[in-house]
Amino acid sequence: MGAKRLNEAKVREKRYYDKHAHPASFKPGDQVLALREPKRHKFEGHYIGPYTVLELTEKGDVIIVDSSGVRFIKHPNKLKIFHV
Repeated sequence: MGAKRLNEAKVREKRYYDKHAHPASFKPGDQVLALREPKRHKFEGHYIGPYTVLELTEKGDVIIVDSSGVRFIKHPNKLKIFHV
């Protein structure tokens, strides 16, 4: 009985997530901001950047580069589009 309720809850949570999720799609050349991890104190900004998207990996990660040429690999959930 408990396992059945657990599965029902999982289905309900997945339905809610799929309804409210807004997946971001990035393409090479886009300007993005990256989530700052970890935050050192509460007055620090949440995002740093802008970075430029170089490419997307097969696993779905995004390779970004900063203005000095340093490359980073980030998950798309940790990025957002930079609007000038």
